[in-house]
Amino acid sequence: MLKNIILIFSIIKLIQSCGICLATCGVFGVTSIVSVNPALMAIDAKCYSACVGICATGPVQCFSNDTEIKVLENGKAINKKIENVKENDLVLTYDINKKEILTFVVRNEKSEGSFDFLLIEVGNKTLKVTTNHIMIILENNLFKIKKAKELTINENILTEEGVFKIKKISPFKLNTKYTLITKEGTVLANGIFVSIACENDLKALKSNDLKDLLSNWKK
Repeated sequence: MLKNIILIFSIIKLIQSCGICLATCGVFGVTSIVSVNPALMAIDAKCYSACVGICATGPVQCFSNDTEIKVLENGKAINKKIENVKENDLVLTYDINKKEILTFVVRNEKSEGSFDFLLIEVGNKTLKVTTNHIMIILENNLFKIKKAKELTINENILTEEGVFKIKKISPFKLNTKYTLITKEGTVLANGIFVSIACENDLKALKSNDLKDLLSNWKK
């Protein structure tokens, strides 16, 4: 309890000094999540970095260290291990119309510990994400969002090879995770279209539409 109180006061101090970070603290037992707008990085890079650092160690969305991200280099899209993806890299993703676009990497944070993951099999592709990772599914040809732990078999997910159904979901644990943040709020990870928004960003939404999440993310 004392540790949580100290953490909360540290976050309050961070907010007071920077004035641009939104924090939600689990006062009675859990941890804290800091929701960060990438556009703020240009205003105060140090504050942004500190906020993302807290976000990366909290119970938020993250990828395994063997995740591959499609990065644009010398005019060509190549797969890079997430550990080699850096700030300002141009990476591939999709827009809400399923059109392939590019977006900048704003931050990529590595965290150590013990984390609950899910191995998700979609078509011939697999993705390892934390249980609270915000996933993107297709319902009636519209993009919807839900946490990875809420996914069910046969739900449709967009990949770089088309739309495929979830075949299998398996829980496991890892000691390392990466929190990748992009300007667009999405990315292609292992060829699968996923969100990278913090779990806390869901609280401000009135629906589970991806369009609403991305509109809120870009404010």
